[in-house]
Amino acid sequence: MAGGIKTLAFLVGCPRSGTTLLQAMLFAHPEIYSFPETNFFLSLFGARDLLTMGTTPQGSVRKFRELVRSIMELLGVAEYRRRARAWEPMLLLPNFSRCNSISLRHNVKTFVQIVDAASLKAGRPIWVEKTPDHLFYVKRIQQYIPDAAFIHIIRNGRDTVASLVDAARKFPDVWEGPTSPELAVRGTSPSRKVFSIGEIPSIIWSAMKSLFRIRVKSLRDCAVS
Repeated sequence: MAGGIKTLAFLVGCPRSGTTLLQAMLFAHPEIYSFPETNFFLSLFGARDLLTMGTTPQGSVRKFRELVRSIMELLGVAEYRRRARAWEPMLLLPNFSRCNSISLRHNVKTFVQIVDAASLKAGRPIWVEKTPDHLFYVKRIQQYIPDAAFIHIIRNGRDTVASLVDAARKFPDVWEGPTSPELAVRGTSPSRKVFSIGEIPSIIWSAMKSLFRIRVKSLRDCAVS
């Protein structure tokens, strides 16, 4: 973490649970910097954590590939294709400089340095990265970024499932999600598990929505007066 940066945080949760709204609310604060989803850790480490949560079917070939990647990870080596995919979204940030190292630690360090620089350039000492699926990589992030903070948002399970299915059915070309409630329920289980364990701070959607309504009302009152 660069000098001048007070806090770096990761906003995580099940998709369609309110992460985008919360990100927008946080970004409205003059000291908080945020940016589009990076999927950085999902791309860099791959889907092995998703497999272990039982949300993706496993074939023998895929299991073998994940075994190879596990060995590479133990050696601290980042696979080339995953490194390339991880850095693509970072092109949107100012002062972008792609990391060519095969070291996982060096890649993560460069990621933090780039976001730190972008945040300080914007004059904001706190940054929040929002990728819902980074929920699966909390331990990895903690391993490589010990001073990282986490915000986990959790929404009523039935509302989340309904929203997931609705988005998948209405926007199949842009939203790769479960089209059946049964699959959507499986997709929400990791978030519920994290919430029940209490491993990282969690924000309840209903409480956040109430705060949002209060803030909007206050802004309207100010505008009228």
